[in-house]
Amino acid sequence: ISSKTFLSSQQQAVNHVFSLKLKSDSFISSIGKKLGLDFEFSETIPPVVDFTPAPSLSNFTFHNGDQFPNWQNDLLVGSLRAQVLFRIRIEEGKLIEKERLLTKLGRIRDVEMGYDGFVYLLIEHNQAGSLVRIVPNY
Repeated sequence: ISSKTFLSSQQQAVNHVFSLKLKSDSFISSIGKKLGLDFEFSETIPPVVDFTPAPSLSNFTFHNGDQFPNWQNDLLVGSLRAQVLFRIRIEEGKLIEKERLLTKLGRIRDVEMGYDGFVYLLIEHNQAGSLVRIVPNY
């Protein structure tokens, strides 16, 4: 699977996914065309960040708060199956840093920046859920 990601000046990402799969009888089927994506596989841009094995990514946000100044403009990415909050730094289209910030709190459903500059997570665990605010450890 490959994706095209376009970042606007407001850093909003739009992902277009296109997948070619080789069937056992050697015919190529295009999942992307069934989704209405009309471009050739050769036109796709390889992903900048590899998440293998797939952690079931849930949501992401760009960090733009002042509580963690070293994370400015980094991606904060939640995952369901892996139960990890990733911090990703991409510069000039290249992966610079990939860090696991939190692990095993539960399935991370949502990652958001608060107006107060803190990072908030919506966590699913067992039969319940939690809203978690991440604060600096000075």
